[in-house]
Amino acid sequence: YFATELSMAFHTIEALRVLDKVVVNSRRVHGSSHELTKVATGWWKRLRVRYVYFEHQQYKALRYDNGANSCIIQGPFPPPNGHGEPRHLVDEKTFSVPYAAISCSCGTPVMLHGLKKAAHLNGEIGDVREYCDVSRRYVVHLEDKALKPVKVKLANLRIVFDLPDPKPKNLDLD
Repeated sequence: YFATELSMAFHTIEALRVLDKVVVNSRRVHGSSHELTKVATGWWKRLRVRYVYFEHQQYKALRYDNGANSCIIQGPFPPPNGHGEPRHLVDEKTFSVPYAAISCSCGTPVMLHGLKKAAHLNGEIGDVREYCDVSRRYVVHLEDKALKPVKVKLANLRIVFDLPDPKPKNLDLD
């Protein structure tokens, strides 16, 4: 599964774009009860979850609060260990934390904003691929492949909960 490999390499936006098409076409061709449709829909739902870290534990980011100055999170979730450790629903809480107190997980779709030296990149979306301890910035690979990856402070990132429609590609028909 191509989308699975993309998501494992933290190419979440590209994986979601592929799965959008697979789910729509599979429903149309096979129907919603077909196994392929169910598997693709399950992956699509999993990739739409936005994980963040707060106090060294993994949480699900649900939405922004207070004009994006804080984030509503739910959890904590046990770290993936390959053994399918069960969630502890009794221990999970939903609450608001200052946005500056969280850190993004690799693969999180984000939008750049508030950049001053590279203001032309404001509004661009991309995936967090890594965190650079030296510069204390996230390395973001932008959806527009013509743009180079950028290192960005958390303050200049906003989690993208719902992907916008892809930008139309500039087709030169000459």
